[in-house]
Amino acid sequence: MKRGQLKIQQMAFMIIAVFVFFVLAGMFFLVLQTRSLSQDVTRQNEEQAALIAEVIANYPEFSCEEDTSYCVSTDKIMVLNATRYKNLFPVSAIKFIVLYSSPKITDEVVCNMSNYPNCNVFKVMDKKQADTSSVGTYVSLCRWENNGYPQRVCNLGRISIEYQVKS
Repeated sequence: MKRGQLKIQQMAFMIIAVFVFFVLAGMFFLVLQTRSLSQDVTRQNEEQAALIAEVIANYPEFSCEEDTSYCVSTDKIMVLNATRYKNLFPVSAIKFIVLYSSPKITDEVVCNMSNYPNCNVFKVMDKKQADTSSVGTYVSLCRWENNGYPQRVCNLGRISIEYQVKS
């Protein structure tokens, strides 16, 4: 083989090596960008869920009769039809959880018309999606009782908004 042919062959191998290097560097860059994009989507879903929790706390359909902020009427939650809210909010689940009540309920008891008010979890919406995380805010969960006269009973509660986590 002549010296000129050897130089051409050497240059061809170098061009192929540089090309392979840039292809690998580009693939590495794309992997990092898609991972960053997935984290950005999860962070945006979390921020959106936190904002929805604040909005729901003062939603007229859920709020107490007076102008008290972060007060949710559990009587209204029980009366509302949960299927109407299934597509209204872009989240996986909306729950109201009683954190402190008298008498104390130790197990998680989902509320329905037969066990209300002796329950501690109000499910407004649950799409039963996998890979979710939750964010929420604290509220007063109030209801009316009639012990000879109407009386408002309030408990410490939490709005739990579940959102899907992109992995």
